[in-house]
Amino acid sequence: MGIRYFAKAVTADRVERARHDPMYSVCCCPDEDYWDERTSPVPTLDLDKAWREIQSLLGCGRGWAGDRAEVRPAAELVRGYSNGMDTYRRLLAPDEVEHAASDLELFFQQTGRTPRDDDTLSSDFDYVETHLDRARRFASGLAGTGLWVYYSIG
Repeated sequence: MGIRYFAKAVTADRVERARHDPMYSVCCCPDEDYWDERTSPVPTLDLDKAWREIQSLLGCGRGWAGDRAEVRPAAELVRGYSNGMDTYRRLLAPDEVEHAASDLELFFQQTGRTPRDDDTLSSDFDYVETHLDRARRFASGLAGTGLWVYYSIG
């Protein structure tokens, strides 16, 4: 339950239709398990409910990190809000994905965080940091591929 974040890679040939029909973006993968990161035929990202805290860390929301004067380029990967009734949907162009990927790599360097080898959680911060690292791996894996990213918060 609750408001969750999901993202997936979208090929250029599906972008125009996805812009005009947001529900097509949800269903444009032939595999019914496409949201499952382990079995999807396209790269996917599930930030669960950590999206709000990740927004705060990247400067585009309120939460653990408070308000930030500077919004990081990586915030484009999680920008948006849902009130639980309406779903926020967005497409990111390949250049936006590349900027987000570069910025997430820089964020990990600047904060002294190290990418995680596993998803073991021992605290609430581990939960957020693990999902932030998943976002870093997702964006870095797509950078330079020409793939778009469709995401939803809702």
